Amino acid sequence: MNKAENMGTEFENLPYMLTPDDSEIINDAFPEKIKKFSVPAGSEDRILRSVMRKAGYEMNEPINNKRTIKKLSRPVIFAVAAAVILTAAISAAAYGLRKSKEENIEDYLGTEAVRILADNNIDNAQSAENPHFRIYLDTLISDGNYAEMVFACEALDDEADQYLVNDGYSWCFPEPVFCYADTGDPIPTSGSQMQARLMNDDDPYMYYTYKLPLYFIDKTREIKISFDTIYDKEFNEMDHNLADDTEMTVNFSPNVKRKIFVDENGTEFVLSPLGFSTFAPMDKLEYLLNEKRTYEYVALIGSDGTEYPKDRLGFGLCFPSSPELEKEYLDQFGINGPYDIGQYQISFGDLFDVENYIGIKIDDNYIMEKTE
Repeated sequence: MNKAENMGTEFENLPYMLTPDDSEIINDAFPEKIKKFSVPAGSEDRILRSVMRKAGYEMNEPINNKRTIKKLSRPVIFAVAAAVILTAAISAAAYGLRKSKEENIEDYLGTEAVRILADNNIDNAQSAENPHFRIYLDTLISDGNYAEMVFACEALDDEADQYLVNDGYSWCFPEPVFCYADTGDPIPTSGSQMQARLMNDDDPYMYYTYKLPLYFIDKTREIKISFDTIYDKEFNEMDHNLADDTEMTVNFSPNVKRKIFVDENGTEFVLSPLGFSTFAPMDKLEYLLNEKRTYEYVALIGSDGTEYPKDRLGFGLCFPSSPELEKEYLDQFGINGPYDIGQYQISFGDLFDVENYIGIKIDDNYIMEKTE
């Protein structure tokens, strides 16, 4: 679904030919959405060039706000008109305008995410850029088992703009690469997960998340994130990195409220706003899996014993195919085992408060909060 469809049926009521005089139509149709978008200083002309070029027009000079725009398809007309209106009158929303940090976070982590981040005093947004890309880290959440990062990426020139793609078949954007900041030693990322929003071809922004397992990572050390454009959309290896020299420094120490649960075998689990997870040998977790290697029912247990069923929005199970192969992998990072540790996680999609839960039920199995 493209951005026009996401914005709702209000688009159907807009005229085919938009001019600066039509700004009130947009303002009336999207009063709240408009407030969530902004254009960085100096980006207006680049956005207009991108939209016009992808519509088959080349610009040799900046667009004049009073110029009449004709003979373009409806979506492109809206994009250009909105950008023109922005420079002339209002802060409008359409193609080519970056979502606010808060909206990007809520798109991935739910409507309660911004409040939960504030409750946990999480304010770790930062950005980095080079001549091609400006990359935003809108938030980083860690519960000690996993860290989830929410990114936005802006193309700053035509080469980067043409590189960005996520059409449901392939995606290309600067992917994060992790190492220890003090030594430059890489860290293992096996079992990591990425999500990216489908993008409209006229949009110079990409939005994505990266979820990283932390079992083999020293969470007391600073981590450097760099970015790499490894392959193009045809899966050919790039001969140069368009995201070179874009770097950030982060820390993966737990920064959200969490609870420790323990099962009858003594295996400890973490319940946090990110979900329910543990790292343990396979034989310690077999009882939680049915014949399909998953589960059928999961519910959080409130302090009064009430079960609160949760939708199966995400389930991850990652185990080494063999101790020998795991040793070969971990040896690259100087890690001396263990070689039979698997990753088990249940994600509930949206962030949530954990304070009022004392246990979890997975099918017929109860795992309760650890007590002293």
